[in-house]
Amino acid sequence: MSTQTDVDDAMMSLKAAISAYVAVNGNGYNLAMWIVNQVRQSDPSIARALDSGVTRFVAEAPDRRSFATIG
Repeated sequence: MSTQTDVDDAMMSLKAAISAYVAVNGNGYNLAMWIVNQVRQSDPSIARALDSGVTRFVAEAPDRRSFATIG
């Protein structure tokens, strides 16, 4: 397995967790903020990317490609 494939697998797990949380009427906004904060804490370069507007790009142009095809 490659790193890109590992990222794709982790994203599938994240999508399943989000679906499960929302299915029980969990607050999507609170979940999104928690996820962003967890990602922000994971790595300083990722935190800088989030601070520089990468979330705006994601919100405006959803990218459904797997990470392995772009990473």
